[in-house]
Amino acid sequence: MAARMLAACEAGGKAVTPGNLAYYTLLHLREGRRFHYSGRSDALGSRTQLCGRSRVASLDEPVGHSGEPGDEPLTLGDVLAGEAEDPAATAARNLDWQALVASLDERMLAVLRCLAGEVRLQEVAARYGVCRTTVQTWRDRLTGLVRE
Repeated sequence: MAARMLAACEAGGKAVTPGNLAYYTLLHLREGRRFHYSGRSDALGSRTQLCGRSRVASLDEPVGHSGEPGDEPLTLGDVLAGEAEDPAATAARNLDWQALVASLDERMLAVLRCLAGEVRLQEVAARYGVCRTTVQTWRDRLTGLVRE
């Protein structure tokens, strides 16, 4: 937008300071002017809104009531925000988890079962003939792998 203003001023033979360009560019941006396209298919464009093809709504705009007396009204942001976890993130985590479990050896799987609460740490140490501190070291290593 500033470059267009500068080009127009130079073409008109007018001298302009960078401060003036910045001031008027910010002024246009604050009032909602777009620098790249102002057609009627731009959802946030003022021309589209003037034609009635789109409307900008605040996420804090009330859209209804929750049904219980005394509750605050529901806002558009409350309605759009889901409390469930993103399905893509869940799927990615499941894929990563399956790959991690497939890469673990028998000892690490035993430690994983211990962390899941199926087996006590002392039982894992007794089965592999090591002290409890060694199993704790394995657990720390497994924790690092899970974080990676």
